[in-house]
Parts: sequence; structure tokens; C-alpha cells
Amino acid sequence: NWNFQAYINVLPMVPELLKNNFILMLVVPTIGVTLAACMAWVGTRFKTRLRKGIDITVMVAVAVPSVVGALGFLFFGLSVNSHVAIYGTIWLIAIAMAARYLTWANRTVTGAMMQLHPEIEEAGLVSGVRKGRSFVSIVLPNVARSLLISWFWLALLSLRELTIPIMLSRRGTDVFATAIWGLNTSGITDEAAALSVILACLILLLVVVFHLISTKWVVQK
Repeated sequence: NWNFQAYINVLPMVPELLKNNFILMLVVPTIGVTLAACMAWVGTRFKTRLRKGIDITVMVAVAVPSVVGALGFLFFGLSVNSHVAIYGTIWLIAIAMAARYLTWANRTVTGAMMQLHPEIEEAGLVSGVRKGRSFVSIVLPNVARSLLISWFWLALLSLRELTIPIMLSRRGTDVFATAIWGLNTSGITDEAAALSVILACLILLLVVVFHLISTKWVVQK
């Protein structure tokens, strides 16, 4: 018989899962897009050896499998735990995921910055605006749409990510993906399916909200 018992059983789990996923959805895209914007600016505006180093660093995130990257951050968390108690926290997961998704954000923002002619910044320099300030007041507003789309994209990716959280999560840091995986491997398939439906509905809701926000923003611009 079809009923809602599985949903009732998983309801106590939902608040903590929502909290952890909400933290990741805010922290991961914010770190990723901020680093991507800075690296894209250096890569498109400065003709130095640093450009190649940045490109290699960004592409390494794609080349390295998620499991290997998560293992590296696991050892990183253990090595710095005596100084910064980050091991076993949601913050280590957020940093690892931001590093993983940096490439996606960087490619999007870099493409937007390459379409922005350097003469705009040069005009600012002639007017006495320093490079750092021109980046904030001239470049970023002109690529704001790409930044917004990248932020939304990374937020959605962080919501459904499994590999990194399952390697780094401990008690109290579970997210929807790890909870679903744990229930399914334990043979509690009804509850796993119920959480999967809740996650799918949450993703759909966020996609609609993000679409409305981006559409309204574009119309206003």
C-alpha cells in the first residue's frame, strides 16, 4: 500500500541535513566564485608567468578525481587540526568542494572577462583609479551576470555532491546525498527514496527561484 510513512520516518533528519546543505550552498559558491574572479582577472590582464601557473592550477581540479582530492583534503584537515580545528567539520567539506568546482566558475568568468576590453580599465587608470579598485568598481560590475550564474551553478552542484562529503563527513556533518547513500546501503530503501524525492523537490525549487532571480536581474539591467 502506498503511504507517507517513509516521509514521516525521515522528517527528524531533515532539519540537520537542510542546515548542512544550506551552509555548503552559501560557502562553496562564494569561495569558488571569489577565487575564480580573482584568478580570471590575473589570467586575462597580466602578462606574467603567473598566468600559466594559474591555468594549470585551475585545470588540476578537473584532472584529479573527486575521491583523490577528498583524500588529500582529509590529510590536510588532519595535519592542521592541532592549529585549526577543521577536521570533521562542515567547513573542511566546503573548502574541498570549492576547490573542486573552481574550474567551472573560472572558465565562465574568464570567458566574460575576455570579452571586456582592457581599455575600460586603462581609462580608469588614466583617471587615477588604481588597478585593485578598477577591478572592483569597473570589471566586476561588467561581468556580474557571469558571476551570478556561476554562483547559482556551484550552489546547485554543491547540493547534489556525494563523493567529497562521503569522504569527509562525520557525525553531525551529513548532507542529503550522504544520508541517502547511508540509508540505501543499510537496506532502508523506502526512507532513502523518500529523502531522494525531498532532495529532488528542493533542487527543482531552487532552480525555479534562481531562474526568477536571474531573469528579474537581467530585465532590470
